[in-house]
Amino acid sequence: MQVEGPVTAHRNRAFDLFRIIFALLVLWAHSYEMDPTQPQTNVFQRLHLGMDWGTFAVDGFFLLSGYLIVQSWVRDPRLGDYLRKRLLRIVPGYLVAVALSVLVVGIFAPLVPHFFRDSFHAARFWTSIALLGSPLGAGGFPGNDNNLVNGSLWTITYEFRCYLVVALLGVAGLTRRRGLWLGLFVVFFALSLSPAAQAHLSWTHLMLLTGKPSDIYRLFPVFLLGGCFALYRKEILFRPAFAILAAISLCTLPYLTHRTEPWFVLCGGYLLFYLARQPLAIFHRWQRMPDVSYGTYLYGWPVQSFAIWLFHPRYYWSFPVTALICVVLGWLSWHFVERPALKLKPGPKVELPAS
Repeated sequence: MQVEGPVTAHRNRAFDLFRIIFALLVLWAHSYEMDPTQPQTNVFQRLHLGMDWGTFAVDGFFLLSGYLIVQSWVRDPRLGDYLRKRLLRIVPGYLVAVALSVLVVGIFAPLVPHFFRDSFHAARFWTSIALLGSPLGAGGFPGNDNNLVNGSLWTITYEFRCYLVVALLGVAGLTRRRGLWLGLFVVFFALSLSPAAQAHLSWTHLMLLTGKPSDIYRLFPVFLLGGCFALYRKEILFRPAFAILAAISLCTLPYLTHRTEPWFVLCGGYLLFYLARQPLAIFHRWQRMPDVSYGTYLYGWPVQSFAIWLFHPRYYWSFPVTALICVVLGWLSWHFVERPALKLKPGPKVELPAS
């Protein structure tokens, strides 16, 4: 998962660091989820919070994405330029990752008969790619618990849908009328707290375009909250006392309401943006690092699946090895795919991290 950097000469490197941390947390979550000998438990489940590290990381991505994409629209609300920027940022890396995933799996997974034929002749394969989702062709890793070629890409389609919603709301003027944006967040946040309301307001006939209602109710309010932090960034008070209060609430509210993720997003979102504002030395040291988070995320699933399918390593071996490989692939993706695409963007140029 990747989010757009702000078009400014003063790019906040904290966001770059947070993104690579979130990408690695997704790899960590998948490493034990794909290990058939590992009990499907993690620190969240041991605390009876009903989440995992992958959920935590994806929510972090969508928070940052909501903040930066709304900020980008406010700075340059021209629809054509906005859509071109979004496409150039997310599509080239995605398409290259899909092509390499399918090619490598098809060549080096000989136990799957007619892999290319069954994939390329399937309408759902091309439809899933057109929608920027996980490629739905022939399974590539027989014997694995989940044999999708690249299962992590399901979040990309929801993120791009959020980009389109920003364009729609921006054209409608909601980014200029912040109270309406805040009200929309409150409505969706309330729905995220009520499974009964979600079930009542569910749908099936438009899922090809909108995605699953359960995923919309989960991810859209997270993105909207990130947008609220962008639109109200001058009014929100970031104080140590409030950060401590948010941390205490983070530890207590999920147990009081039995709804973990929305409160983690709300309280954790404040802590995330509070930390991003702090003049920490590690943020300054990150100035010259390339943004490898998108590529790390894009290649994480196939690399981990391939390692588990071939060698059946335990999760404490598969994570560090695949993390190293994916960071290298992320570096290559940045320098040879993403960075060249960013140079084609119209208007003010995004500050590109040096290698």
